[in-house]
Amino acid sequence: MIERLQHKYALSGQGALDMIKACICVTITNIVLMMPAGILYCLIKDLLEGTLTGDRIPFYAAGSVIVILLIAVTNFLQYNATFLTTYRESGVRRTTLAERLRKLPLSYFGKKNIADLTTNIMGDCAQIETASSHWIPELIGAVISVALVGISMFFVFDWRMVLASFWVIPVAFVIIITCSGAQKEAARKNSAVKLAVCRRRDQPFDLLYVPDDGGKTL
Repeated sequence: MIERLQHKYALSGQGALDMIKACICVTITNIVLMMPAGILYCLIKDLLEGTLTGDRIPFYAAGSVIVILLIAVTNFLQYNATFLTTYRESGVRRTTLAERLRKLPLSYFGKKNIADLTTNIMGDCAQIETASSHWIPELIGAVISVALVGISMFFVFDWRMVLASFWVIPVAFVIIITCSGAQKEAARKNSAVKLAVCRRRDQPFDLLYVPDDGGKTL
């Protein structure tokens, strides 16, 4: 699994482990964020059944304080596991990439458009950073936490109410998969526009005059 993550997302061994930790932290955070709804459910149940007495107030007060503390702790851990580790791994990735480029022969750069090469490399690095800190852990954590909560709710509530609550999830995945082609096409067009802008930006540098080389241009 670690090797697969390394190959798919251009991660080091430590980076792959950090991504797994980030997914676990996001899963725990999502479950903790559902606890206030559980306390509210208990409160509404007591109000409807007329069992809300003075003996229940300490339960709600202590439960609210505990949930707030858990939310603060889990969000702190999630932030460290997603953002801080992602940008530390980004530094390792950029350093490794620079070392590989440094070892390439100069003839390689003579055959490539420097603007295109720079835009592609920097764009890919930025895209991987954003995916590692925002998309991948959040998606995996959301799938795991929703699955765990959904399965547990089948043992507590009526199955029809559970299905009514979670039917939107498979519909959302169908919409995402159906629209993936349009998203890829939009990303391709966006990349083409960025490359065109970089080429136009670098045109003045291609026409620079160098007096010491016999009037030749770069």
